[in-house]
Amino acid sequence: MVTAVVRKGQHKLKQQFEYNKKMLKLDSTDHRLVQQVYDLKPNTQQIRCIRNIWKAIQNKKQMEEQIEILKHCIHSNCLSPAFNLLDYTLDKIDKILTRSKPSSTNDNDNKQQTILNALRLKKIGGFKYDMLELSLKLIPPCQSHFYYTQPMEEIIEQENKRLYAENCKNLTNYTFLTNDAHATKFFSEVKHLLEQLYTKSLPKKLKGNARYIYKMIKSMKEKLRKANIAVGQTDKSKFFFFIDAQEYEEKIRNYMSKTNAYQEIISGICPLADDLHSVLILLDYLLKHNRITKEQYKQMYPNLKTLELAHIYFNLKVHKPEMSVRSILASINAPARQISSFLDQLITPIYNYVTKDVTFINSIDLIRKLNEYQQQDYLTSTTLFVIFDVTDLYTMIPRDGAIAALTRFCEKYSTNRKIANLNIDTITRLARVVLDTNSFAYKDKYYRQIKGGAMGSPFTMVLANIYMLEWEQKLIAHQNGHHEIYGRYIDDVFKTTNLSKDEILQQLNETMKTDPNIKITITINQALEYLDASIENNNGQLKTTIYHKSAWEPHTLPYESITIQNDRIPQSIQHKDKQHDSTVKKSIKRKRNETSSNTIDKSLSQLSISQPSPKKQKMKNNEIDQVTINGTSETER
Repeated sequence: MVTAVVRKGQHKLKQQFEYNKKMLKLDSTDHRLVQQVYDLKPNTQQIRCIRNIWKAIQNKKQMEEQIEILKHCIHSNCLSPAFNLLDYTLDKIDKILTRSKPSSTNDNDNKQQTILNALRLKKIGGFKYDMLELSLKLIPPCQSHFYYTQPMEEIIEQENKRLYAENCKNLTNYTFLTNDAHATKFFSEVKHLLEQLYTKSLPKKLKGNARYIYKMIKSMKEKLRKANIAVGQTDKSKFFFFIDAQEYEEKIRNYMSKTNAYQEIISGICPLADDLHSVLILLDYLLKHNRITKEQYKQMYPNLKTLELAHIYFNLKVHKPEMSVRSILASINAPARQISSFLDQLITPIYNYVTKDVTFINSIDLIRKLNEYQQQDYLTSTTLFVIFDVTDLYTMIPRDGAIAALTRFCEKYSTNRKIANLNIDTITRLARVVLDTNSFAYKDKYYRQIKGGAMGSPFTMVLANIYMLEWEQKLIAHQNGHHEIYGRYIDDVFKTTNLSKDEILQQLNETMKTDPNIKITITINQALEYLDASIENNNGQLKTTIYHKSAWEPHTLPYESITIQNDRIPQSIQHKDKQHDSTVKKSIKRKRNETSSNTIDKSLSQLSISQPSPKKQKMKNNEIDQVTINGTSETER
């Protein structure tokens, strides 16, 4: 088995090597030919003619590529949705990269653009073929047997209509006819293939395995229900948590009470109809008074076929000491969802441009700024790093305050009080209807969010960011005036300073007094973790390493995890081997007692366990003091 796997990997590696070698030769040939053309020093008209010829050849190759893909699809089992997504994404990239410089007259620019276009086409074509070949191997036939209850004929017809519409769109984009002989044959083959796949009986082994898994999951659900254990997804990871259902509900009640952002609809009447009415009234008014175009009206109009009331769920923050919850509002089919997406696409690019100097894209961006900070001799042996986290960013902002901040932002960065073709009043009306229709169902009751924005709505993030931008203006001005770094990644702020700890706390405390809605947790030290980087000021020398948060993959079990209490779980679902109930730390200790030191040291060197460093363990045990000032936590290390 191992040998076969190794040989298969070697075969793939060899194929990839041969492909790369061939592509390298072709790239070299293309570059040489383009160079020879420009060495002849053609004039502008000749360059234009040459580029037209190259463009025609490129279009021809693209058509041949699509024909080959269609032929491949006819003889394959199914076209993966992942391929369609990749094709759509690459087409977007393709359009962006093909935008030429309209005012460029430089021959070198034209030459470089031609080479880049050739490389782009080869790389995108390679991606498409690789994805298609890979995805076909991962799709088992007749998978709909597992979860569909409607008649198979209806499923086949629905799937055929979907594929027909998608492929007609793709053919039209590449100027192919959708009713010629080739297309008709292709669509006929697709329908025949669907009928084969959806009516084919499941293999005996697959059917038996499916039944076994179904029974096992059903049994697990029943045992968890009897044990009163809730199961859900953890925050900022793909792991699942198991927690006592009563304790979980208590955390949710505490969160809703603390934020005071949700109000129960006492009448018990579903608010979906009222929310839809509010959205339609506003859109009709804006269109009637020429505030929006017909295209924008269609873009923001809710999909009545899929319309449904939002629902809320809560992820457990296992990476936080108090293990609180984070609310997520699933509102993808809510009445104002399209308006929220429209506003997000309209405002976010402006916000990103305005705040590009005070926003961290990732930890690499932070480290680059820190390196520049050190090279300019601003980093000294007394420099401190400060991070603070904004508590419940999305639910803490007041409704009227957020709309007022949005209005001021639009006034400052608009042209003639307009952004695109929309005036500021139209934008604020649309934003208000998004906030006013944040209704949802939870535990057989209806609620409305009365504070902040819904986490899960596209527009909420940029609205909260605009509100925060006003709050942090004094801090930004102070940092710029003293050549210090200031940046924010969503609700996590990082800054450098050469002030004392008392001066830092006083500065942040005065900033907080300007808005009681914003509460922050502060950490001040010369060594700390931010995003996925560990940063240290070692006597004026910057030291950075990768930091892996305990909530992120591939972390599976903390080194000092809490031992499961078997008395709280029924005997029927306890593991037979009691050793699995112990923590990793205890398991290593037990093995160390059973094995010689040389053997255990060799084994430990091959493990990857999230064991805290001695430095962090010392800080954990001895050096962390938590101080609360006016609702603000400050951690001194």
